[in-house]
Amino acid sequence: MGKQSFLPVTEKGYNVIIADEYISALQEEYSKIREWGISLAKKLEEQDAVIEKLREENRRLAEQNNAIYDGGRSIARKLGASDEVQEGEFDPEKLKELIDEIISSADQIRNEANIYAGKTIEKAQRTAEGIETECKKSISELSAVLAKMQKDIALYSDND
Repeated sequence: MGKQSFLPVTEKGYNVIIADEYISALQEEYSKIREWGISLAKKLEEQDAVIEKLREENRRLAEQNNAIYDGGRSIARKLGASDEVQEGEFDPEKLKELIDEIISSADQIRNEANIYAGKTIEKAQRTAEGIETECKKSISELSAVLAKMQKDIALYSDND
């Protein structure tokens, strides 16, 4: 035989009670790790859904911001090109300043919204990557436990 056993051996072989307790403990540990892996996989799926919702929200915000931006630029162009301004009613320089201010504000709002949306998506992706790493680690640990269980079972079977 030559193999060293980690379970105590009696005249008739392994101590059945200790071997059964050990196998039960392995099965319990396997069940815990499996449940943990399932839980992490569910969290990863939930994060994927959150990321997709954030991407959709980002697209919606981008469309909304583009519409606001385009509307502001259109109004500014119309105000700047209007021949209907009556003399003395508006100072042309002030009107030009107002148009520039509207365009600048629209640009700033658009840029800030895009930065915010980008940061939100990055944060969600980092969270999902963390969960994915946790899942991979759990799967690796589970594989190690399963390999040990198979080795232990093989040792137990060889000694029968």
